[in-house]
Amino acid sequence: MACIYLLALGLGAAILGAIGFMLLRSSARLPIGQFVAFSSALVGVLAVVLMGKGVAAHQKVGYLKMTPISIPPIECARPLPVHANCLGAGPHSHDHCREHCI
Repeated sequence: MACIYLLALGLGAAILGAIGFMLLRSSARLPIGQFVAFSSALVGVLAVVLMGKGVAAHQKVGYLKMTPISIPPIECARPLPVHANCLGAGPHSHDHCREHCI
C-alpha cells in the first residue's frame, strides 16, 4: 500500500519538474498581475469551500447545531406573485407595490 503512495508522489514530482523545466526553457513570461489575480481568486474560492466542509463536519459530529439561523423577513425583497408584479401588472397596480415596499 505504501508503494502506491510513493509511486504517486514520484509521478507528481516528475510532472511538476517537467512543467517547471518547460517554463524555464521556453522563456515563457507569466503576466504577474493576471497570475496574482487568478491565484488569489482561486485561494478565496478554496477558503469558502474548505470552511463549508469544516462546518459540515463539525455539524455531523455534533460540535455545532444544525438549526438554521432565523432571519427576519424583508418584505420588499420577497418575490411578488405574477398578478401583482410591479413591472407587468399594468399602470394601476403600483399602489399595491407601494403598500408592501414603502
